[in-house]
Amino acid sequence: MDFYSHPSYVAHKVHSFIAYDLEWNPLKLNNQEVIRVLTFRLDEALDETKKDYRCDPEAAFALWLYAAKAKNL
Repeated sequence: MDFYSHPSYVAHKVHSFIAYDLEWNPLKLNNQEVIRVLTFRLDEALDETKKDYRCDPEAAFALWLYAAKAKNL
């Protein structure tokens, strides 16, 4: 899915990829590094984008575009 994040302002094209059946295979962490992986259903992820401190706008927009396309499949 491709989209422009700031149409008529900046020609910044965003490419987002949809992946299925991924497997967890983490890299070795550096000292002091902590990574938390959270899993959400699509409806839960969409709800999280409504919280202004949770998600960056491009990621939120990509989720909403995906949800709209998935509805029409």
